[in-house]
Amino acid sequence: MRALVADSLERPAERVAVMEAAESALRRPSADGWALGAVESGQLVGCVVHGFFAGADRVGRILAMAVAPAVRRQGIGRALLDAAMTQLASEGARFILAEIPTGAAEHVPYTRFLANAGFTQEGRIDGYFRAEAALAIMRRDL
Repeated sequence: MRALVADSLERPAERVAVMEAAESALRRPSADGWALGAVESGQLVGCVVHGFFAGADRVGRILAMAVAPAVRRQGIGRALLDAAMTQLASEGARFILAEIPTGAAEHVPYTRFLANAGFTQEGRIDGYFRAEAALAIMRRDL
């Protein structure tokens, strides 16, 4: 898992956040977080961590995704996202949110990926991380 996250994410703070979410979901799978993985030739090549927003009325959440650079654009990320959305729908989610930092080039492909999967930008919080970085909130109805 650590190798996948290290290869997939450039910023150390994001690596830590994804690892913490994945490790928590793997240790104690619950509505707060489940983890799904994709394995090829015995190697973990992708993962998605998803769950529900605590206290919200059946609002699903994509907490984190990572796909190894060597296998991107082969449908692995989409298969993981589809599996996560299917699980959230079967658990009663009405819609799913994903939060994406903006202002960094490495987040543009992920934003496009979500848009191609039917997510639309629901909101934006400027200055969320720092003056030049906002938080975009994307939504997909189920």
